[in-house]
Amino acid sequence: MRNAMLLWLIGVTVTPALAFAQRGAAPAFVERVEKAADGSLYIMYSDRTRIAAPKEKDWHKADGPTSYEEPAIASDRQTVGWLVNYKNDTTSYDIALSLMIYRSGKLIRTTGDGFMISEWHFWAGGKEVVYHSGTVHGDDASHSTRVDVATGKELATYHGNLDDKAPDWARRPR
Repeated sequence: MRNAMLLWLIGVTVTPALAFAQRGAAPAFVERVEKAADGSLYIMYSDRTRIAAPKEKDWHKADGPTSYEEPAIASDRQTVGWLVNYKNDTTSYDIALSLMIYRSGKLIRTTGDGFMISEWHFWAGGKEVVYHSGTVHGDDASHSTRVDVATGKELATYHGNLDDKAPDWARRPR
């Protein structure tokens, strides 16, 4: 009888405390993104989970993606983005042609306009991305595009260089 009472007391005291601790625990957030020697990326979470960034279709085929670069973490610490490089016939180096956005364990958006992406950043706390693209040699077609991450909708464009005349969203946050 005494053992039963003791087990009941432990159950009544410990079980709610464990449930509260699990509910109160903060969700894992992205701590960093690591680039591997083969050009792939790994997303590292605060709970020590390590996730390989999803590979773009036809990874390392003759005309397919070759590597990832410029990974960044949005201020929400849940959203990650990176540029995808492709071989280019007119240069001796690969160029970034698309931008992949990843959140909560899945790829949610791939964006780009067919031009080389020279710069990109998150905007609006990770709800939007901005990429600056243009021709490989020269800035004749240089422009910035602002995209809603959830829908893929183009929100704004700016044609021109990223100088003091460019809108705030187009320039990389300092």
